[in-house]
Amino acid sequence: GGKTTYVAALMRNTGTVFANEVNPQRLKSVQGNISRLGVTNAIVCNYDGRELPKVCSPVASPTGS
Repeated sequence: GGKTTYVAALMRNTGTVFANEVNPQRLKSVQGNISRLGVTNAIVCNYDGRELPKVCSPVASPTGS
């Protein structure tokens, strides 16, 4: 949550920050930090890091290539 909120602050709540937390027990804590600090540009997910390119590819590559 700390890195996510820091990056969101640097981005001034514009764009989109993907916060992937591999540990399901930490999801509520991450979501709480994001909410408490007023972050509005974050998406919290719980994927194995090896699966993220499949999930995020349309966002990471707007041209589809």
